Amino acid sequence: MKQVVGYARYSSDNQKECSIEIQKQWIEKYCEDNALKLVKVFADYAKSGSTEEGRDSFIEMRNVLIDDEDIDGVVVYKIDRLSRNNADAVKFIDTVTKFGKSIYTDGGILSDKSSPMEKLIFSFGSSIAEFEWGMIRQRTRNGSLHKASLGPGSLGGRPPLGYIRPDPDGPLVIEPRKAEIVKKIFDLYVNKHKGYGEIAKTLNSYGYLTQRNAEFGKNSIRDILLNEKYTGVDIYNKTSAKTFGKDGKYHRNSHIRKPNSEIYRHPDAHPAIISKELFDKAQELMKSRSRKGGHKSNALFTGIICCGFCKSPIHLDSHSMTCKNGIKYTYRKYRCNHYSDPGDHAKVRAEAVEHHFLNMMKYKLFHEMNKTDLHKQLQIFFSDNSSGLKQLSLHKVKAHECEKKMNRLARSLEASENENVQQRIIANLDTLSNRLQKLNQRIAELEQANRWDYTENELTAIIDSFEPLVLKYAKCQETKDFIRSYIDKVTIYDVSISVSFNYSEAG
Repeated sequence: MKQVVGYARYSSDNQKECSIEIQKQWIEKYCEDNALKLVKVFADYAKSGSTEEGRDSFIEMRNVLIDDEDIDGVVVYKIDRLSRNNADAVKFIDTVTKFGKSIYTDGGILSDKSSPMEKLIFSFGSSIAEFEWGMIRQRTRNGSLHKASLGPGSLGGRPPLGYIRPDPDGPLVIEPRKAEIVKKIFDLYVNKHKGYGEIAKTLNSYGYLTQRNAEFGKNSIRDILLNEKYTGVDIYNKTSAKTFGKDGKYHRNSHIRKPNSEIYRHPDAHPAIISKELFDKAQELMKSRSRKGGHKSNALFTGIICCGFCKSPIHLDSHSMTCKNGIKYTYRKYRCNHYSDPGDHAKVRAEAVEHHFLNMMKYKLFHEMNKTDLHKQLQIFFSDNSSGLKQLSLHKVKAHECEKKMNRLARSLEASENENVQQRIIANLDTLSNRLQKLNQRIAELEQANRWDYTENELTAIIDSFEPLVLKYAKCQETKDFIRSYIDKVTIYDVSISVSFNYSEAG
């Protein structure tokens, strides 16, 4: 008696006529009538047949067909239970029949002995299923668009972070605890000038989670900053849905924005968490920070520099050229975002702005303090900075324990005469050796980081190299954070620069 497996699937709770139980009953009766031994029925509950993604039971069933030589084939109620996507269905049929397996359906049996015409008929059935699924999608979408046109809250759906929807068809309601997370994100981005990664790291350190109970990442922070719903606007049909790709599958294009004429907006549909003014500042800042090519910008003042004439943000504009003598030169200018608009707008050489500011900062940080006093204070700071010393001590303990384990294993290796035991000991020794190497490397780094034995003359040299060092590492986020911890705002005109510091002594 041939052994087979069964497969059943339904897409939603609405498909009662083709439920899992009905399909299982049909599969069991089919096997009984055709002298087949049913080993197992694989089932995917509430899973779409348009793609294999998320259909764990389907993937497991396919692997069993390929790997288990005792299984002759799979029994399905209808061919569209395997897939509503024609390309996927044809691929599945070709794969399993090449391995000598059969597909049993209410329409007949398909095997490696089936003629091309039989396979064509089966694939035609899956094409009909794909067409039917496309029509279902279109009807569903048309209904959603009609509901969106009726007014706010009519579509329901998953609320964004900071909101709940007590009534499935009602408006959004603020969830105070999570709304504070949203406010913190906008504050860190707009007022504290933090990047996506820094914000995500900060929130994760507090144990905050996204609306899907996952850790924050750069994309989740970006999506929240772009979400207009936080201003009280109910919005629908903003981005494109899935599109059919060349690979015969549907792909989501959530970053492709639709024309404003196709977007449904309902102002004041629910309470706002973020003011329109703060939201607009975030959008302007995101636009000014964006860079083509994805490279890191060496603009020290991005997000905190503005035009003295129109108060608009300023970006770093740079381009390169090669002189006749072959030397490549890069021109860098801070220029107002609205420089091409009528009226006065600032444009200043980047070198002039950076030199002026860094000289002021160097004076404020170092010149007003006696170098002898600064040297003493730094020595006290490093001696009191116990966190680094604790890490150093902890790593030394771990390295010592690692060496002890290696010594014990080495003695065991010498005493053992069993080849298998010797191989396991050697493998453990290799693992411990790699770990010890990493620990020693980290110990060396910590010893260097916690070292402070500079002379006053060496300190003077470090202070003198302040400006070139800052410019050298201008692309590093740590450098920008260092700058922004001291500076509040840089305002530039065509011939003058105004700098506002974060401490009163700077004026």
